[in-house]
Amino acid sequence: MAGRTLAVEHGLAAGQVANGFDWSGYWTYESNMEQLKKTKPLRAIGEWEWQSLNSYRVLTSFQAEWPGHARLAAIPYRTPLSAHEQAVYVWSLAGNIVQ
Repeated sequence: MAGRTLAVEHGLAAGQVANGFDWSGYWTYESNMEQLKKTKPLRAIGEWEWQSLNSYRVLTSFQAEWPGHARLAAIPYRTPLSAHEQAVYVWSLAGNIVQ
């Protein structure tokens, strides 16, 4: 949900949000593999090479502190595993790039 919120509210492409392996695979695997297959034979493409085409601008994390990086947002959520509201934090990977 945090990744989708970022993409919609801030105009980021799915490949610009580092939101976990499942996210990247779902949103970018097929298009990235299509691009790679245009440049080299399938046998020459590394198993995880498709991820190298993603230009991440932000990262989502459960970590509330990350020295040296700008926290852009804290997206609250509730879970039955905790009586307290939790948050997914959004970090800039290259300074404050999301308005």
